[in-house]
Amino acid sequence: MDPELTQRAQAHWLEPSSTRSRKKPIERMYFVKRSMTRKRIMHPNTRVSMQCMQGEDGAFYYIPLDSYNLEHLQIISELSPLLVNPAPHQFEPGAMYTYIVASIITKHPDTGLDIQVEPMKLYASKALNMFEFGTKHHQIFYRMALTHELDRVAQAKGINVDDLQYALHASGEIRCIDPATLEFNFFSGTYKMQRKIPKRRAKHEIALITHLMQEIDPSYAIHFDFKPFIVPELMPIKHDQLQHLEGKGIPVFRFATAGNCREMRIAVLRHNKSEKKDMTREEMSALYERITNPVAVHVPAAHSAAHSAAHSAAHSAAHSVPVPVAASQRPSIPLHAMTTKELLELCKELKLPDSILNDRVEIIKEISLHLKSAGKGGKKRTFKKKPARK
Repeated sequence: MDPELTQRAQAHWLEPSSTRSRKKPIERMYFVKRSMTRKRIMHPNTRVSMQCMQGEDGAFYYIPLDSYNLEHLQIISELSPLLVNPAPHQFEPGAMYTYIVASIITKHPDTGLDIQVEPMKLYASKALNMFEFGTKHHQIFYRMALTHELDRVAQAKGINVDDLQYALHASGEIRCIDPATLEFNFFSGTYKMQRKIPKRRAKHEIALITHLMQEIDPSYAIHFDFKPFIVPELMPIKHDQLQHLEGKGIPVFRFATAGNCREMRIAVLRHNKSEKKDMTREEMSALYERITNPVAVHVPAAHSAAHSAAHSAAHSAAHSVPVPVAASQRPSIPLHAMTTKELLELCKELKLPDSILNDRVEIIKEISLHLKSAGKGGKKRTFKKKPARK
C-alpha cells in the first residue's frame, strides 16, 4: 500500500466516527491475539525456561536466576523495573526493551465475546543482555499478574477477579534512540507475533501502537523496524553484570563449550522435574565439577561398547525386537521443551534428512517417528473392533 494512502487512512481512523458513541475507528480495531487469567499466567506449566547464553568473553554461562522466584525478581527489578505507560524520561537512550500491549477484558457470559474493562496499556522492561532476566514476554505477564492491578479493576467494576483476563494485543522489542524517539518491532518468540501480525495486518498494529504512545505522551516519535534488536552480537552478558549477580548471591557457572552448558541446564531441569524441588547450590556445584572435570572410566575389552551393541543387535534379531536407540541419542527432556538449536543437533546425531530442518514441527515429528521405530516408546494402544450390526 502507498505510504501516503496509509497515512491518510490512519488519520481518518483517528477522527470521531459518525456513530452515536462518536468513538474513533481506531478504538475498534484492536485484535486480541491471546487472553489469559491470572491463574493461567501463574501456572508452572506456562513458564519459560532459561537458556545458556554466550558472554562477551566467548564463554557460555548457565545462571540459575529464576524470574519466577520472588526473591530473584527483587534483584531483577533493581535494574529492570516493570514500566507501565512509561513517560519519555523513563527510557534510556541506546537501551533495548521488551514490551507488551495489553488490556483487561472479561468474556460475555452468553456469547463468549470479549468485553474490554480496562483500556490498552504499554508494559515494558529493559533487557540487559541475551539472558533477558525477567523481561521475556511471559515473564512480563507474570510480573503484571503479581501486581494489584486486576484486584483494583475487579473491585472498581464489581467483577469477580477470576473472570478478568489480560488480553494481548502486541508484543515485541523497543530500541530507544532518545527518550522521545522509540523504534518498535513485533518480535516475540513466546507469542509468535510474526505469525499473528501478517503484512496485511501490520498497518493496523502500527497505527494502534502509534496512537497509544501519543496518548501516553504527545511528544513521542514512534518508528518501526521489522528486524530483531536483542541479538547475541549486540547484547552478550558482560563481566560487570556477572559480578553484580555473584554479589547478590546468584551462582554463575562458566563453560568453554555450549554442549557442556546445555548438559548442565538439562540435568538441572531433569532433577527439578523428577525430585519436585529445585536443585540446591551445593548440588549444582557438584554437578558442575562432574561436567567440567569428568572422571575417565576404564571399560574392559569384553564389555566394550561395540561388543554390547553387537550383542544387543543379535538378541533383537533373534527375538524380533527393534534395536534400542543409543543412550546418547535419547533426549532427556521432552522434545517440545528443547530449543530449536538442540533439536537440530539431535537431528544430526540421529542422521535425519536435511529436508526437514526448516520446520520445527516437522523436526519434532520426524525425531518422534525415528525414536519410535528404533524401539523407544511404549506399546501401541489398540481398540477392539465393534461387531457389525445385523
